[in-house]
Amino acid sequence: MKKKAIITSLTLLATIYSATAFAQGIEIKGLRLGMTKTEIEKKFGKLPINNFTIADVPGKFPVRLEFYEGKLDELMFFFSSKSFNEVRKAVISQNPELKCTDSTVTSPAGKSYNQVNCKLADQLGMLRVDRFVRDIDTSAVTLTSHRLFEELEKQRKEKQNTSIK
Repeated sequence: MKKKAIITSLTLLATIYSATAFAQGIEIKGLRLGMTKTEIEKKFGKLPINNFTIADVPGKFPVRLEFYEGKLDELMFFFSSKSFNEVRKAVISQNPELKCTDSTVTSPAGKSYNQVNCKLADQLGMLRVDRFVRDIDTSAVTLTSHRLFEELEKQRKEKQNTSIK
């Protein structure tokens, strides 16, 4: 009887811990969707954030932060695809629920590459880690709010409908 009570208690604690982690939101280097500029500046200093790295991998461009109604709505970090595995390992170590899928992409020249796309969603948005974006030399970590994703999807569909007519 005690064994069943202990198992039930452990299950309840695990559920509470998971719900708490889920409620805190996905975090990348201390940045979470919904943070205000003031909160970010307290951690990183005056915006824009300079010298942002993940797993000591520098960005190809400055990290891009987009805000909506004063709150972080999107984070975009582009880096060399040569460092993809290091960045992916670092992101997974902080977000072990991140799920990755492999596929093959082919360049216009006919060369095949192993594409990796990783995703994790929570109540605020989606974290993505993609091996190839834009070209085979660029990888990305993005954190996008559901609000922004829906807005961009609506714009894409409107543009597609306009081009069909």
